[in-house]
Parts: sequence; C-alpha cells; structure tokens
Amino acid sequence: MINGAIASLVTPFRSNEDMDLDALRAFSSRVAGAGFDVVCFAGGTGEFLSLNVAEREAGLKAVIDGAQGKPVLATALLTSQKQILDVAEDYAKIGASAIMVMPPYFYAMDQKSMFAHFLKIGQESALPVLLFNSQGRGGKTMSNATILRLAEACPNIIGVKETTENMSDIGALVNGTPGDFCVIQSHEPVLLPSYAVGAAGSFGSLCNLMPKTVVALHRAIDSNHNSEARRLTKVLTEVGDVVYSVTIPVGIKYLMNKLGIHQGSVRSPLSMLSLNDEIEEQLNVIAIKVAETEEAI
Repeated sequence: MINGAIASLVTPFRSNEDMDLDALRAFSSRVAGAGFDVVCFAGGTGEFLSLNVAEREAGLKAVIDGAQGKPVLATALLTSQKQILDVAEDYAKIGASAIMVMPPYFYAMDQKSMFAHFLKIGQESALPVLLFNSQGRGGKTMSNATILRLAEACPNIIGVKETTENMSDIGALVNGTPGDFCVIQSHEPVLLPSYAVGAAGSFGSLCNLMPKTVVALHRAIDSNHNSEARRLTKVLTEVGDVVYSVTIPVGIKYLMNKLGIHQGSVRSPLSMLSLNDEIEEQLNVIAIKVAETEEAI
C-alpha cells in the first residue's frame, strides 16, 4: 500500500550538475529512518523532468538501497503511454513498489481520452499505479468523475495524489472509491482536515526539511492528539508559505543547504537565481523556525 507519511525526495546534484548518488542513498536512509512509511524518488520535488533515463534508473537503485526496506514509489511523469509501460517494467525489475503517473501535458485531452489513457496503463503496468492529479502543474486536471471511474474499473490503479485543497473534493473521492483506494494529500499544511474527511496520507516536499515534524504530525493525527496536530500544522503552514513562494524545489534546497543538509543546487532550467533578496531574507528567518522545531521533536 502506498499511504501514510510519504517522503518526496529532492535529487542531490554536484557543482557540475551530475547526480550525487552517494548523497541520494544517504538521504533516503535518513528519511526512512525518521519514520516515513514510503519513499518517493524523482517526483516534481526530485526534478524528474531534468533527469535522463540512466539517471532515473541509477537514482531509483540508490533510493531503494537506502530506504531500509520501506516501499519506494518511482515516477513516470511522461506523456507517452508506451514509454510509461516500458518504464514500469524496468522499475519493477529494479525493485520499485509502484509508479506514479500524471495527465499528459502539452496535448489537448478531454476526460474521455484521459480515462482511456490511464485505464490501459493501469491494466498493463507491471507495477501498481498511483495517479497524480497535478492541478496547476501540467495544465491538465482529471475530474473527480474520471478518477472514480478509474478506481472502479482497474484494481491496479491504487490511489491518487491530489493537489486540491478543497476538502469537498477530497471527501467525494474518499467516499466514492473502493476501500483500498488511497486518496493522498500533497500539501502538508492541509493534512489535518484531509485526514478528517478520510485521506490516507500526505505527499509533500517539506519532509526534506522537517522529516521529524512531518512524521510527528502523522503520529499526532493517528493518536487523536488534536492540539499537537494543530500546533505542528501551524508550523508547517508557516514554513510552507515561504518555501512554496518560489518554484519547487528551489526554496527547499536553499534551506537544506543552509541547515547543513547538503544537496547541491537545482539543475537547469531551474536556477537559484529565482531567489531575490526579499525571498532569501524570508527563507533565512524561517530556517530558524525549521531548526528549532526539528530539534524539539
């Protein structure tokens, strides 16, 4: 099952933009050891679109090596159906537990076309499939109706990572899908209300900065410690408001490096130059909050 606290890892690069596999393996181990239930390699936070095929496969092996036996979710954020199915077969041989796919970008596709696209992927994939309903990212959004149809039609489609913060939509997906279909919230600051309407976990970027805090929030929710859950949510919201004000993972990597978790820079076309003086000042202030919160847990 791909649920619970899911860590979406950054991809570390050296100064020449080569992938740093040793750092990736070590960071996978660190995050798994913090208590995350699932580790994800090369999502949006991990700069999937900037990695070539060989790097994706080598990176996946490194993450699996470091994940301490935890399930590893690999990504296939591609438009080609054939490429996705080929990637799923390759990733299954490497040892991934599932793949994540998103609506094809660039192409003008209606809901009927997206349903047919994902249904074939789900039916033919060598791995279980997690949908990524990337509202605002890829330019295409699956409707609730399309997701519900896919959940009913194909048991190998095991869940959806949702980017909506609309709790009515989260609740509708939870209530309309089979019991083993997992609705995952992709934004930690709204994890608490998402759990209240039945979400099965979270999937975000702040795990790279605040792994102990994110895991503690999950544990507080699971234990019905609502006051602690609200306190941690407030902290994550404060951090997220600053970090997510710039393109992911620019702000994340800036803070990680500042806090001594060295992951290098981002890879072109992303650039640390997108950080202006005002944002850097805000990030420097929030770094203190991040360090203090993590140390206190």
